[in-house]
Amino acid sequence: MKIAPLSLDDREQHDRRELIQSKITTRKWYSCVASVDLRYFVPIIVDAKGRYETSRPIEFRRLGIKGKMKKFFSHICSDAEKMIFEAAAIRGEDPPKLKIFDPAPATQRMPVEKDPRNFPEPHAVEFTIPANFRPRLTPKTEAPFVWAAEAAFHRIQESDIASKGTAMLTYLAHVRISNEVLSHTYRTHSIHLQKRAGPKGKRVRRSNRALVRIGLLFAHRGVIAGTAGHAVNAYTLGTTYQRGEDMGCSVPEASGTFNQSPVVPDNKGGPPSMYTCKEGTSKTSNRVRAPLKAASTRKLENTLLAGIEAICGQQETGANGGLWRTLMRESADSLRAVKNAIEDWKLIRPDLHGGIKKTRGAWLIDRYRRDLDQIQRSHENRHAERAVTRLGSTRPA
Repeated sequence: MKIAPLSLDDREQHDRRELIQSKITTRKWYSCVASVDLRYFVPIIVDAKGRYETSRPIEFRRLGIKGKMKKFFSHICSDAEKMIFEAAAIRGEDPPKLKIFDPAPATQRMPVEKDPRNFPEPHAVEFTIPANFRPRLTPKTEAPFVWAAEAAFHRIQESDIASKGTAMLTYLAHVRISNEVLSHTYRTHSIHLQKRAGPKGKRVRRSNRALVRIGLLFAHRGVIAGTAGHAVNAYTLGTTYQRGEDMGCSVPEASGTFNQSPVVPDNKGGPPSMYTCKEGTSKTSNRVRAPLKAASTRKLENTLLAGIEAICGQQETGANGGLWRTLMRESADSLRAVKNAIEDWKLIRPDLHGGIKKTRGAWLIDRYRRDLDQIQRSHENRHAERAVTRLGSTRPA
């Protein structure tokens, strides 16, 4: 017997769509799979154990279609689609087009700010300590130790940084490196900051930008001008000490006035730096040298070194890899000569490779020198031709 097909008018479709969306918004349903005309719909709910389950409407129960339960959302969606196709087949209809109502977005929990004034202030106490535990001693006894200004941590706490704990750990990592190298300006890779701070990757880089924004850190970008390469960034720790002319302004304004320069002076009315000697002159240079302009990028260098390793073996790149990188970065002509030397080797017939008396590394160096000399001579000839042409054009007719 053929079952009569379902039919919904526009008003009923609108009411059913509003019902489905309200059920999902109020989280009574997690999601819903339905036909485009909304004649068939299968709600998806989540049980107490976190498993997804299909809730059968009365039409599906009358047709004898059983519900499903799965662990993953994609699997339960597939089962819901099969249930709709089965219901349409029982009614003698073609498989309908389907749509999935997305789950409601997760609500973000608002953090509750607690007022420290409602809790007792920290204070010293005395207790009987077990014999197998020793309390910490004086700074002089346990040196070397890490020191940092308390005002820096207060500035982080009073700022608008979202993750203040990560910012404090990152600042403490900078302080540890500054104490190790005995300078407030230093160059370090982010992996050393991650190892000392604890958080990894993007969290440390995000905290660095936040510390720069509030004036506790100055970042010297390691960009190599004219190339796509970059060097390791350098940093300068800023001071939270307000000098005499800054005492009248607020802390953020004062930090903006004396943290513009990466060099923090020691002899202009402020306390001496911990890294100065008795005469008041620092033995450590605070100058950050700009990297030299490179003729090649790191990617191109790695490609050429891979070609050299394919010719000479891994021993050549391991022993003389620094020499080849220096030749690549020396000038554009030197980089071109290295590339030409590798291409010259590829042009030699493979059966003649064994007849070369020199080692392959020595052969590449010799070929590099010849190519470089040929490139330089071609430049000289080109300049001479231009000079002759220019001289001929200036002669009177």
